[in-house]
Formats: sequence, structure tokens, C-alpha cells
Amino acid sequence: MIETNNIEEIIEEIQKSICQNKIGVISLDGNTGAGKSTLARTICNKMGINHLKLDDERYLHQNKGGCLKYIKYEILLNDINEMVTSGNIGIVDSVCILKILGNIKVRSDLKIYVKKLSSYGSWKDVSKFDYTRSAAEIIQEELNGAGILNENVNLVTNTDDADSDHKNTLRDEIIEYHFEYRPDESADIIFNRVINSG
Repeated sequence: MIETNNIEEIIEEIQKSICQNKIGVISLDGNTGAGKSTLARTICNKMGINHLKLDDERYLHQNKGGCLKYIKYEILLNDINEMVTSGNIGIVDSVCILKILGNIKVRSDLKIYVKKLSSYGSWKDVSKFDYTRSAAEIIQEELNGAGILNENVNLVTNTDDADSDHKNTLRDEIIEYHFEYRPDESADIIFNRVINSG
């Protein structure tokens, strides 16, 4: 595994993998807001390879809540098969990407994981993906934290609110996925995206 904040280094690693192995599918993973699509777009533009962005309407039924149940798996599989059969390479970018690919029996030839770091270098999601605890504990803690935040700003939480349900469902899926797949530990490349606090 290599860990870097340099996109050129990632491109070099991808090129090395292309030379050494038969590469078709590169998975790009990370939490929501980590910068997956921006990184994928940059790499794809520089290398001239395909980009399958799974939160686009082509691949995801929009505004349903969550991700895994609402991926258009048949379209995704057809696009991947067409890409690989024609000898092309592509980055497939989404949260829970290894599970999505597993659901259609597609193997990632190279796994990239994006970590969003504070300006001090600490991983912003480290407490969400603390494998010394259980996913259920962390989900409960997240729920409790959201409740405290809502009380502090005098907001009434409406359980019928679709946006709220969507965030909870997606957040829970991502936490459970990390505990099942540990994508931050199994990645071939970790991209550390440092963000400025402000």
C-alpha cells in the first residue's frame, strides 16, 4: 500500500499497474464528501481513461435514501463489461464500492481510498471507522450526537423527513460497509486529501 497526497504519484502507480498486470477496473472509495469524484475526474482527464461515477442518475435511482439498494446494477455491469471487453480502463467511483462491485461479481484490479484530513493531518472520519468498536455502537453514537446537535440549535427532528432518513440510511450503510470490508486497510493506494479548516 502507498499513501500519498500527490495525484501525480497515484497516476505513476496506476501506470505501473497497467504495465505489470491486466487492469480494467479501478475502484475509488471513501466516505461522502471525501473528494472521490474530484480525484477520479482529475486522474481520468490526465490519463484519458473512463470514469463511471455511481451517484449519477445513470447508475443510481435518485433521492431514494441509501445507496446499495438503489444502484442500477444491470446498467453498471453492462457498462463495465463493455469497457473491459473493448480493452479500456476505467475508474468506478462510489461509497461502498467494493460491496457494489461484489454484488455484480466484478473484481477491482486496483483499489484507491480517499481520506479527508484536517489541516493538522488527522483523518476526519477516524472515529466513525474505529474497528476496535462495533458498527452498531458507532451508529448509535452518531444518532445520539445528531440528537444533541438538534437540541442545541432548537431544531425539531421530523422522522418523516426524507432528507434526514436519506442521511441516516446512507451514513449507516457506509459505517457498516467499512466494518465489513475495511476499505481503508485493504486499499492499494490511499490518497490523503488535506482540507483547510475555516
